[in-house]
Amino acid sequence: MSYRVLQKKVEKVCCIADAYSTCPDHVQGLKLLHQKIASGALHNSAERYDPPKCHPQTRQAVLNKIMEWIRDAQKLCFFMWLYGPAGAGKSAIAQTIAEICFNEGRLAASFFFSRNIPTRNNEVLLVTTIVYQIATCIPEIRGRIGRILENDPLILSRSLGAQLHYLVLKPINEAAEDEHERQAIMSRPRFVVIDGLDECGDSKSQKYILDILLAVVQQLAIPIFFLVASRPDPHIRDAFNKQPLSALALRIVLDDTYKPDADIRIFLDSRFKDIIGKHPTLLHQSPPWPSELDLKLLVQKSSGQFIYASTVMKYLDSYYHWPPDRLDIVFGLSTAGDDTPLAELDLFYHHIFSSIVHLDKVIDIFIVLLLVQFWEKTRHLVEDFLFFRRGELDTILNDLHSLILIPSTEDRTSEIRFYHASLPDFLLDRSRSGKFFIDTNEASTRITRQVMKHFKRAHVMCQG
Repeated sequence: MSYRVLQKKVEKVCCIADAYSTCPDHVQGLKLLHQKIASGALHNSAERYDPPKCHPQTRQAVLNKIMEWIRDAQKLCFFMWLYGPAGAGKSAIAQTIAEICFNEGRLAASFFFSRNIPTRNNEVLLVTTIVYQIATCIPEIRGRIGRILENDPLILSRSLGAQLHYLVLKPINEAAEDEHERQAIMSRPRFVVIDGLDECGDSKSQKYILDILLAVVQQLAIPIFFLVASRPDPHIRDAFNKQPLSALALRIVLDDTYKPDADIRIFLDSRFKDIIGKHPTLLHQSPPWPSELDLKLLVQKSSGQFIYASTVMKYLDSYYHWPPDRLDIVFGLSTAGDDTPLAELDLFYHHIFSSIVHLDKVIDIFIVLLLVQFWEKTRHLVEDFLFFRRGELDTILNDLHSLILIPSTEDRTSEIRFYHASLPDFLLDRSRSGKFFIDTNEASTRITRQVMKHFKRAHVMCQG
């Protein structure tokens, strides 16, 4: 072999090696992307193990409705908003949907926010994390994304809107110009789950996320679809109420429509069987344990929210304690001592209440809801009784929409009420609620003062 032939072969091998090091999927660009993701936000991340998910045979109606939308190849809505009060099981449903779609090859990406984890309690890594997953499951755009980042790494430091434009909109629309690639992408996963939007930063950040997602999906040549799960916070609700998002989104509210009490009963029956299996002597308990009344009381206390039932069952599930004794503590039939059966639920309430701005006025509203029995507690009557201006109730309770049902300003007949039957128990127990405790004697005095103010005002008006 001549020197020139050998030299050419060596040059060819070097060129091939160099091409594979930088070119095929633009690995260097993808490595830059990998450095800017929140790996713990994925539905199957080690950080989130063992995530909450729907108990077998529960939530079937809502799961079927969501999956029907996801599987519909002709759907025209790009978003589905899953919302409900705190503790209703939104994250469990989102996790279950993500797992179903992953197993069916439909899941393109997922992001589970968490207010307690720095990489998952803000919007900074949302787009890069979603883009990385999309690049993984849609090879037709993987190289384009890598090339864009190699040419301009500073894209990763630009606004989320710019990141979506360059790393999602541009590569997908470029690929869609080729009919072969277009058909290939259409067969790839294009469904994204975003859970806990209300746990991301502040209201401005949450609205911004919805705005940029909407802007991108409206321009995509090949659509991507989003399931967004959150509490019904006013700014998120308002965003979904406004056009054009309103016309492009379906809604699922976790209310009595989906018969949560029946699902909670299934969950309780199953968990009690597990607990009895760990304490076989309970099989021969007379009368049988738990009683039908026990189960009905637990369902009633749950108020359609899984968090109460789940917390109670975790407390009962112990090898080192007699479950019937612990259930008596839950029902207040015996003292807990240092045992705190609802510690997880109390932490949940404390966290929500920690954001309250107008605490004194909130306590006044709570007192009316808890102790006033002689008239219906519509929003106008509550505002009038407490001398609030029209609409002031919304400002005062702005951070509590996940715990309290607040009728619209046009609704003059529906009552304000607690979503959770367990919340009054929390508020009336000083050991649990701390600074949020409502003393019934002091509360009665405050109500009396309000009544006297009304009598005084009526007297003055009569004198006038």
